[in-house]
Amino acid sequence: MKKRIKIAQIGVRHEHANGKMATLRTMPDEFEIVGICAESPADRDSFGKHSSYEGLNWMSREEILAYPGLDAVAVETEMTDLVPTAMLCAERGLHMHMDKPGGENLQDFGNLLAFCEKKKVILQMAYMFRGNPAIQFCIEAARKGWFGQILPGRRNF
Repeated sequence: MKKRIKIAQIGVRHEHANGKMATLRTMPDEFEIVGICAESPADRDSFGKHSSYEGLNWMSREEILAYPGLDAVAVETEMTDLVPTAMLCAERGLHMHMDKPGGENLQDFGNLLAFCEKKKVILQMAYMFRGNPAIQFCIEAARKGWFGQILPGRRNF
């Protein structure tokens, strides 16, 4: 049996935060969700009621960053805190999915990228291609069966 990726989420305020958690929860053979952190008690009360967070372990940022054996973090904070939070994760050698944008200034984002490269930390950026004309063409081609049977996975179109 392969090892599941131990992952946590820091932040619930980003507009894609609950969607990221909902997606992670569709892959229990791949991911072990160890916890989630809201930026504040008010955020937990407001955003934490979403069904994607039901039954999860609420933790502080410090508890998540110190969690034994943690492999990765989904960084889903407010946009102003994305890069600083990602840097905290990178400093601990944690791989990340970070939602867009890449911070408030290019210099800080560049520093994060350079640090991740130096430390061999994977940083996956969220970027939505759904409006891209080439992606729209591929979706239409898949709907029309031009690719044949698409395996494995789900078809959401």
